[in-house]
Amino acid sequence: MSEKHAPSGKVKLGGRRGRPRSATPAQALRKRRPSGVNGERLRSVRERCGYTQAQLADRAGVGQSLISQLENGHVEIEVGTFKRICKSLATSADFLIGLTPRP
Repeated sequence: MSEKHAPSGKVKLGGRRGRPRSATPAQALRKRRPSGVNGERLRSVRERCGYTQAQLADRAGVGQSLISQLENGHVEIEVGTFKRICKSLATSADFLIGLTPRP
């Protein structure tokens, strides 16, 4: 499926019979492959630190919806953003992606 950027800020996705259909950027994000971040581990560390999703988002400089999407395994994340989240939670990246059993 090819993507073309439309002037309205929406991403055009090829629809049935070759007709393009519009998707919002959020809908286009949901089409990406799942993140390598273990959402259950992210949620448990966040809750252990006593942060809400909004508080963690503020500390890491990201939107609350990104934290929610990560916890539910719906998005990919850039390395720099991932590092900020790990630093905000004082945990290792290895733990959040499931390589080590302890934070």
